[in-house]
Amino acid sequence: ARDNFERTLASGWGTAQVGGNWSSVTGTSVSGGAGKISLTAGQTKAPTLSNASGANVSGRLVLSADKVANGGGLHFNFLLHKSAAGDYRLKVRTLSTGAVTANLVKMVGTTETTLATRTLTGYTFTAGAKLQVAFETSVSGGTTTLRGSVWPDGTTQPGSWQLTANDTTASLQAAGQVGVLAYLSGSTTNGPVVVSIDDLNVT
Repeated sequence: ARDNFERTLASGWGTAQVGGNWSSVTGTSVSGGAGKISLTAGQTKAPTLSNASGANVSGRLVLSADKVANGGGLHFNFLLHKSAAGDYRLKVRTLSTGAVTANLVKMVGTTETTLATRTLTGYTFTAGAKLQVAFETSVSGGTTTLRGSVWPDGTTQPGSWQLTANDTTASLQAAGQVGVLAYLSGSTTNGPVVVSIDDLNVT
């Protein structure tokens, strides 16, 4: 999958350069070289790619938001292996203080389990700031290895993965779709918050 969002669409994300059509989600658009997701308090929106599927995959994207959400903050998820059974996700959460946490998560049905977590040290998220997000999964011998990193755009990628975890959930080891999911806390009062996604690349 690959999408640099170099198009303009008032509704939806259209078609990626590689990976097919994005699912139709209300409140999404493309402008300024980025895919946009507009969220009000308590909303969840999850665009996925119709033709991008894999089990051993390495993904990158650039994430930003037009505001620092107050209340419970903004939750952004990079999804891999998405299927009816669930998915693996790298969750990036920005708090009202500007603190940023990153989590490797598995979702089975409606049950979410955090496999690894880390807070970005020495960094404060601000409105319009960009974060690089890298997430990969590899399946071997009944075990899925997850790796993830999040770092400020324009700085060097960490030399080693910030987050690593192993999981043996059989239902999540098959190939699954690529997507993103954004959620704005129900306690947020400075919405709407617009999330921007750019330079998606999954191999």
